[in-house]
Amino acid sequence: MQREMRRKDRLVENKAELIEIIEKCEICRIAMVDEDGAPYIVPMNFGYSWEEDNLILYFHGAKVGRKIDILEKNKRVCIEMDCEHELVINEDSAKSTYKYASIIGDATVSFVEELAEKEIGLQKLMEHLTKRKGFSFTEAQLNGVFVFTATVTELKGKRH
Repeated sequence: MQREMRRKDRLVENKAELIEIIEKCEICRIAMVDEDGAPYIVPMNFGYSWEEDNLILYFHGAKVGRKIDILEKNKRVCIEMDCEHELVINEDSAKSTYKYASIIGDATVSFVEELAEKEIGLQKLMEHLTKRKGFSFTEAQLNGVFVFTATVTELKGKRH
């Protein structure tokens, strides 16, 4: 479902600018809804790639817990990340503002089972966090972690 953005003057649609924002973000929040309709949000480190026109986010974590329980039943999520935070104070406090850049999107989660794909996901995560390449993982390390992707189906960037 396409949603209208109220402040269209702040909309970011250019892929290069969206990537610039994503590169600066360290945390992606994943919002989900459990089977009782209760919302749940988790801040997570992430990695990413673009496949054709789709943003793919990679996450890792424990193999058990509330997040996994919810995602097994409902694979639809909302993602949010933000950066470039700066408070701009004006003598007229009503004219003070806050600068930021953010990404919000709807996504569908997939669980990663194959070790080769897990390794790609963990490499993407480490590359994003460290800005370096060349990470490798043992089979035991890959088997010991849960990896999932979120394929973003609708994406909006915003900058002020």
